Amino acid sequence: MKKIVLGLICTLGLLGSSSLSAQKLNVGLNGAASLPLGDFADLTTFGFGGDVSLDYYFNDKFDLGIEAGYRAFPYDPDLADGETFNLIPIQLTAGYHTDIDDWIDLYGELGGGIFIASSSIEGSESMTYGGVSPRVGLAFELTSLLFLDVNVNYNFVFSEETTNASFNPNFNWIGLNVGLLYTINE
Repeated sequence: MKKIVLGLICTLGLLGSSSLSAQKLNVGLNGAASLPLGDFADLTTFGFGGDVSLDYYFNDKFDLGIEAGYRAFPYDPDLADGETFNLIPIQLTAGYHTDIDDWIDLYGELGGGIFIASSSIEGSESMTYGGVSPRVGLAFELTSLLFLDVNVNYNFVFSEETTNASFNPNFNWIGLNVGLLYTINE
């Protein structure tokens, strides 16, 4: 856990310190709708949240970044009415981009990092897990510095544990994210 957090901090520091000479640096803000899958869908209902991101572009094709977000999944009302299950993903990302047209960018991205899980149910403890999040998306150029970002991702959190006291399913969900990307250095 400490190694993962230290790695994320070092990468963020490198991205931040290299921003003065960056080919391109984007800041993003996305709203997210999240559909839980499998056993996770048996416990929770449709979720919502958002992400902030910082992406460093080495050239027109490749980028590295860091992304942090928040997801709230209301529990099934029959299990815990009015309570929510919350996830905070903090991930490093790597992306590949290709232009469909002068104003449309198609990209694929892979994120990996930590997912901090907590519950609003009294007495529950937060836990930290690893996970991955592949995604595919489109960025539409609105101006030379502002883009509309639409992407779909699959989130897989390595959380399955079975003990005599508890059962935690893998926290998997499909996300639809819509937001804006702003170029702060080009």
